[in-house]
Amino acid sequence: MAEENKEEQENDEFVTPEEELEQDAMPSQDKIEAQVKAAADAAQTVAEASEIIKSQEEAYANRRTEEDKRWEEQEKKRGEAEEEASKRLETLASTVLDAAEVANRSASSVTSSHKTLQNSVKAINRAAGIGNTRSTIVVSITVAVLVATAGLFGLVVFQMDKKMDQIELMVVNMGTRSAELKNSLAGVNEVSEQLVKIENAFDAVKKSNGILSEKMGELVKIAEKDKGEQVKLLADQTKKTNEESLKSVEKMITSVAALEKSITATIKNQEGSFKKQGQVTKSLANEVKKFEKKIDKKLQMAIEKAETLQKTALELTKVKSEIEALITLQRERYLEALEAADPVKQNNQMIKYPAKVSSTN
Repeated sequence: MAEENKEEQENDEFVTPEEELEQDAMPSQDKIEAQVKAAADAAQTVAEASEIIKSQEEAYANRRTEEDKRWEEQEKKRGEAEEEASKRLETLASTVLDAAEVANRSASSVTSSHKTLQNSVKAINRAAGIGNTRSTIVVSITVAVLVATAGLFGLVVFQMDKKMDQIELMVVNMGTRSAELKNSLAGVNEVSEQLVKIENAFDAVKKSNGILSEKMGELVKIAEKDKGEQVKLLADQTKKTNEESLKSVEKMITSVAALEKSITATIKNQEGSFKKQGQVTKSLANEVKKFEKKIDKKLQMAIEKAETLQKTALELTKVKSEIEALITLQRERYLEALEAADPVKQNNQMIKYPAKVSSTN
């Protein structure tokens, strides 16, 4: 096959040395699989990048929508503020128009009075033209009337000016008071809202206090039950321990008394035997000498028994003292347990009882 390829390459005039190298180094299956894996990894990276781009686009769109919503809310607030300002201007315009109407009415009254004055002057002139004789009197009267009317007119004009100033001040005061009333109403609304919140908070606190009181009552009941049970258990345990200790002490005392009785009986018996032996020794001096060794042995055995009995008596006295000490300790611990059961001092306390002492010691 290689020879055939070489012949084909020699025959082919357009084959380059690079193509020869490519033909010689054909890709193996492992390389193809590696290239396929690399392509798959590249596709995964491209998919991940596309997902990241999509997520970024979604985040950008969400931000854009949020900004649009904020802008719309700001525009709504601006529109509401403009509406409130227009309403305020309308109210001020209505008050100004009312003041203007009052001024027009006062001006019309002034013009009507001026017209009446003009008519009176015309009538006076006619009367002067009609009656020359009475002209001087009429003129003087008319002059006096004109002077009086002029004074009255001046007073009326002066008062009207003052009233106009007062009306303007009233309009300004009304505007300021209306603004103050609006501010106070806003403050009242805020205060009412705060009061509602405070009432809700008080209700929540009352509910929580009720729940806490119920729980505390339950806990107190449980604690009282536990305390009563603990006291009963302590009393039962102490009674049992005291009864057991008393029974053991009574048994030991009875055993000690029995031992003492047996010891005294043996001693009395030995004394009687000694007396009898003395009598026998008096009568049988010769026999005593023979049996001295036997008697000495018996005496030694008796002495040893007496010593053992004394040792047992001492041990019994020690046991008595230990039992009495244990009883006193149990009483003290029982009192301490009762004090610990008091809720003022301690609610819970572990009580350890001493181990039982065997009578074989």
